[in-house]
Amino acid sequence: EQVAPVALIVARCKKAASQHLRQLNKTEESMHSKVALLAAATAAFAPRTRGPPTASSRRTALRAEAAQAPSWKALRPRPGDVVLVDGDNCRGKSKWRLSAATLDACCSSAHARGLLGQETILMLDHGERRDCFVSSSSGAYATAFAGRKATADDAIVDCVEHFLEHNRTLTVVTSDFGLRARASYVAARAIRGAPEAGRRRSPETLVRFARSEAFADAAL
Repeated sequence: EQVAPVALIVARCKKAASQHLRQLNKTEESMHSKVALLAAATAAFAPRTRGPPTASSRRTALRAEAAQAPSWKALRPRPGDVVLVDGDNCRGKSKWRLSAATLDACCSSAHARGLLGQETILMLDHGERRDCFVSSSSGAYATAFAGRKATADDAIVDCVEHFLEHNRTLTVVTSDFGLRARASYVAARAIRGAPEAGRRRSPETLVRFARSEAFADAAL
């Protein structure tokens, strides 16, 4: 009489265990399917795995790197040139991503590495008065401000005239056509006032221009 209830309990336990195992199997299968779905979705949006670079892909990468390389070479002045940088024009060509402080730091660093000649002046608008701050390392680098009564363009033209009077040649970094015309006029006037032998020179031999876009590309 006592065997029947025990056997019934065991049977019920086995049945419950079997149901539990089936439920676990279903849960595990569901988890596996979810993991597989997640893996498939991740693989669909993941970047494609690339094989080892071929000669063609290496050439393409080198061309892209060369195209994105800093443009300092385009700014390299002639030996002995004084370099005048139209700071606000360079900032404008960077779409104002370059602040005045960043531009000053880039210009100073390029000068220290010998990329902007021995004497470089960065011209900026504004300031309490026309003034410049000189730092000497190899050669001289100066940050100049036009002051309240003039613009950086005016200060650059005055510098061009001053250095030409002292028989110096210049490289002016600007894409401002108005400033280029003013500086070229000063150079032409200096040639007209020169002795006969000097009059055979062209304004371009005294004042060379470099594009502000090249400076902005190199600085960014």
